Amino acid sequence: ASESCTIWNSNSSCSVTSPTITRSGFNIVGWNTNSSATSSGWNQKTAANVSSSATYYAITSKGVTITFNANGNTISSTSGSCTIWNNNSSCSVTSPTITAPTNTPTVIGFNTSSSGTSSQWNHNTAASVSSDATYYAITKKDGFSLTVSYNGNGGSGSTASSSCSIGAAYNGAALGSSCSVTLAGNGFSKSGYKFKGWSTNSGASSGSSPGTTVNISGNTTYYALWEQEVTLKTVCDKYDGSDLFGSGKGTISGNYGEWRSGLSYTYTCYANGTTCSRNNGYERICVTDACGPYKGKTAKWMKDNSSSCDDLSRFWCSCNHTGAF
Repeated sequence: ASESCTIWNSNSSCSVTSPTITRSGFNIVGWNTNSSATSSGWNQKTAANVSSSATYYAITSKGVTITFNANGNTISSTSGSCTIWNNNSSCSVTSPTITAPTNTPTVIGFNTSSSGTSSQWNHNTAASVSSDATYYAITKKDGFSLTVSYNGNGGSGSTASSSCSIGAAYNGAALGSSCSVTLAGNGFSKSGYKFKGWSTNSGASSGSSPGTTVNISGNTTYYALWEQEVTLKTVCDKYDGSDLFGSGKGTISGNYGEWRSGLSYTYTCYANGTTCSRNNGYERICVTDACGPYKGKTAKWMKDNSSSCDDLSRFWCSCNHTGAF
């Protein structure tokens, strides 16, 4: 844009009115013959006498303020400001120094997100800015992984280790102390024994099943637990003939097969290989006492008012395991 006037006769100047300056988001300073000026040499929309041709530049400014948030840390200042002049699109601000707390001793930098995990602007560093913004100080302590190793505890084979991670801590927060891991399936075997579960105690009598989620606070070893497999035998035991239909008790004698202490068993006995039944008599002999490697266990008789039973001199008895293997 240009404005003109005419100097007549003996006059030394003529009058020109400066045009209006418009720039969105900027303050209007005025006109100046220096394109880099930061002050007005001629206000806009103002008449002035001129004596020769000249070029004037519009002078505008925009203030930018950056707010710095400590975000759980310590910083040397909480704001920085600068001014964008004329045709420039940015100005420079130097970020403050971050002092990290004990819990998160590594300085990362500044980020526009308070939960950021990386630096968008290093601390104590000049950067160009074009608009107001808030930046948050970020500090960190690295996380780490924990491992569960598996020991066969006398078994052969292998089971791959399991692991979990404790995530990094930021901005003064305390690092986590534990994480969760899912116990692996058993890859070990032991002849004559059955796998019972995992335990951090190699001599435990019970443990956790594969697939169980456990919390660990350090590298941990889990041991395979084993229980000896039991072979159950059907044995034939002879009833001694005493008091079959009287008080309801008799005695079973003979070989009880292979046993293991600490387990519970139940006997069901039949006359001549079939269920014994008799009118106003008793049917099915059940030894409910805990079994062991002893003879002469007490038999208890269940009453059944059904048909007669031919030969009660001998009973075929099967032992059913009712405890845990």
